[in-house]
Amino acid sequence: MADLHAEAFPADAWDAASLLQLLPLPGVLAFHVLDETAKGNQAVGFLLARAAVDEAEVLTLVVAPPYRRLRVAQGLILALNRHLKHQSITRLFLEVAARNTAARAFYCYLGFHIIGERKGYYRSGDDALVMQLDLSSADPASSDKMR
Repeated sequence: MADLHAEAFPADAWDAASLLQLLPLPGVLAFHVLDETAKGNQAVGFLLARAAVDEAEVLTLVVAPPYRRLRVAQGLILALNRHLKHQSITRLFLEVAARNTAARAFYCYLGFHIIGERKGYYRSGDDALVMQLDLSSADPASSDKMR
């Protein structure tokens, strides 16, 4: 997972030790996608989130470059949303680099809205936009966007 994260976010990668410390914490959720045709069932994407009370936050969402635009990220968000709705979570938050226009457009397409900004949020110094998805107002699992 750390190698995949470093490939996707070279300036802000999480190392293996950080991921291992995060995974067993209360409320942390992990979802992954494997390419079963690859040697050793290669991981091609993963999502880590944290849930508390009625809110959750996407901590990271990573898809290997050759698998982007193949709905891997969409499938990961859908799996998370289904799980959260069963846990009575009503709001999902995430941060996205302000200059990452492709990711911003993807999240807006899925129904996320920009609700704030964090200046200098990333190690690289880049700003982040805070986005929110209201899980109580619509069923993401039945949305055409989530298929």
